[in-house]
Amino acid sequence: MSGIGTLSSLPAPLRTAIAPVLARIATSDRGAARERNARTAASRTSHFGSWCKARGFQDLTFAYTGPAEAGAILAAYAQEIAEGNGIVGKQRPHVKTIQNYLRSAVAPAIAQGRHDPRFLRHATDRSGNRLYVPLLDRVFATAKKWTPPSRPERQPITLAMLHYLVTRVGGSSTAEFTSAAAIRDAVILASFTGSRVSEYAQTQASKGSPFNIVPCNAASGVEGGRPLAFIVSDFRFFTASQLELDWKDAAAAHYISVRFRYTKGVHSFTSRMFSHLPDSIFCPVQAAFRAVRRWRLLAPGEDTPVFCFLQAFFSRKPTFLADHHVTKALRIAAEKAHPDARHLVRQHINAISAHSLRVFACLCLQQAGWDEDTISYQLRWNSSAIKHYLRQSVVQVDAIGSSLLKDALVPASPNAKPVVKR
Repeated sequence: MSGIGTLSSLPAPLRTAIAPVLARIATSDRGAARERNARTAASRTSHFGSWCKARGFQDLTFAYTGPAEAGAILAAYAQEIAEGNGIVGKQRPHVKTIQNYLRSAVAPAIAQGRHDPRFLRHATDRSGNRLYVPLLDRVFATAKKWTPPSRPERQPITLAMLHYLVTRVGGSSTAEFTSAAAIRDAVILASFTGSRVSEYAQTQASKGSPFNIVPCNAASGVEGGRPLAFIVSDFRFFTASQLELDWKDAAAAHYISVRFRYTKGVHSFTSRMFSHLPDSIFCPVQAAFRAVRRWRLLAPGEDTPVFCFLQAFFSRKPTFLADHHVTKALRIAAEKAHPDARHLVRQHINAISAHSLRVFACLCLQQAGWDEDTISYQLRWNSSAIKHYLRQSVVQVDAIGSSLLKDALVPASPNAKPVVKR
């Protein structure tokens, strides 16, 4: 087990007592994404070991290697990764990729409780950050200067695109069960909530699972095994006087409270309230109601994602909305709403993805006059991400879109609690 190589120095009774607990830590479900990251890190550790062996270096924990020599070895390894000699042979890898290779390379040394040979001993900058050894710092500095941005370009959708997606759903009795209808409602809601794609669609589900789930461990408790994406109980509907409604009566709801159970950041189990938009095709309350009604009628099973549809009229088993469904629909919307290939949106069409809805929400609130701290709270973002997308976006939202979003948001008040109908 990684990180416990010195247990032999502990008394035998203590080793016996804590062994089951350590085993539970090692086998704890961390989620599909973290498991993939762990496998990548292990592959990189093995890659460094093979690299060292090919060059006649055996001291992989740097137990008998001096600081200067260790720094030189790591710098040489980092330089070869920067030159495209990593596991997949990627040319011009990002500096963070190179740094992650080095983090994996020194993992055995750190697991043995040794000094991290990437850094100078007892040396920090003015902000308290540890300083890399000079040769390694030089490799990172060069890579940082000449490699692409760490965050991929993401552009917002436009109101014309949103209008196309909302109005393209047919009027037949079966239209509400199609992917177009599910995408319409997900796109509307995500435009107001600023949701990450995993909150309403599936990304990379574990093998054998139709949707992404919350990891099953001591921390997740009863939430373990539930979908990452919204489930029916995450949506609560209220009247104008804040009386809770049954979902069957939610067509007349004035407010919807959306609970974000499990997010990428630190804002899990938070809620935001949204108001209806009278006579608007973009009403978030109606979008949520339609999604819940569709889920109830299709009946995919308890504790399953709310955004689902039928692949075909004769399908018996519902399909859960996925990120590739949304991205494809958004790019088609870009072409339909902006048919001239010279349009700025068309020139950046590859930067349109499910994440574009989140950027759209951010820009709308900024256009409406909200400051970055308030936007950060409302959308559950960190401030650095907001700054990044505000500066990066070449497509700007119009006043209509920002006004639309602002009108649906209900300011949070710690003392305002909805009255629950008994």
